[in-house]
Amino acid sequence: MYESFLHASKLPRIALFTSDLAWRPLEPPPDGDVELHEARKILRTETVLIGNIEERLFEIGRKTDIEKQVKKTISQDAITVGFILCPTAMPISTPLRKRIQ
Repeated sequence: MYESFLHASKLPRIALFTSDLAWRPLEPPPDGDVELHEARKILRTETVLIGNIEERLFEIGRKTDIEKQVKKTISQDAITVGFILCPTAMPISTPLRKRIQ
């Protein structure tokens, strides 16, 4: 697994030499700059993508915000192969506030 931030501008170059690799974290907007379906279109199915749930949602979001992002991610065709749904980082503040637990 190669751990590096995926930025939209890097994806075409990455696609030229990646095969059987995993990239994390995949950070959607507003903190990142690439949606899952865009990354999958460029990187094809040979690359495993990991992430797509912003860490900050666990810090400041409501349970409904987290559920909305998970459902949005699952609804994208890009998760049919080579995708691991998880937070893009560990929470900065621990323990998490009760409303999120």
